[in-house]
Amino acid sequence: MQEGFIELSIEDAYAELRVILRDMKCQFLQTIPPNAIEARQGRWNGLTPVSMAKNLKFRLFNKPQGTRVESSAYWPLELLAAIIGFYSLCFFLMMVGIAILTNWFTLPLTGLFGIIYVFLFGFFFILALIHIFCYLKRTVVIHKILNLLKIRGSHLHRRIKEGHRRKS
Repeated sequence: MQEGFIELSIEDAYAELRVILRDMKCQFLQTIPPNAIEARQGRWNGLTPVSMAKNLKFRLFNKPQGTRVESSAYWPLELLAAIIGFYSLCFFLMMVGIAILTNWFTLPLTGLFGIIYVFLFGFFFILALIHIFCYLKRTVVIHKILNLLKIRGSHLHRRIKEGHRRKS
């Protein structure tokens, strides 16, 4: 869980957060104005921590001098099930293929078939490592959003203060 503090009212912070999430092409799953937003960001076939599909949760709390934002990122269950199913199926098919080839030819995996299976095994192993890395670094997007919110919030806060000074 990541936390941030913005010098804006909870309504203004909520509005800015919605704009930032919309600009990042997030799909809103649940909104409870002005206290919470849940959105989905990324694609199921993304291969970086930013492009991988994830759900983002933001809770906003009113404080005397601004708004405190708590945020978290997690993988949707259907993505996790798809990844586990994909890798399980790939490894099962590879093991069946290896068993058939070694029994068919009664030789260890050599030649073209051996090269293909070693290549496929390496490819799926590297893909699994990429997905593990993406899972571990899924909060990179939250850091980016909180930083944007803090920057936009401080600019908006300054404009509001300048407006109050001009009126006085």
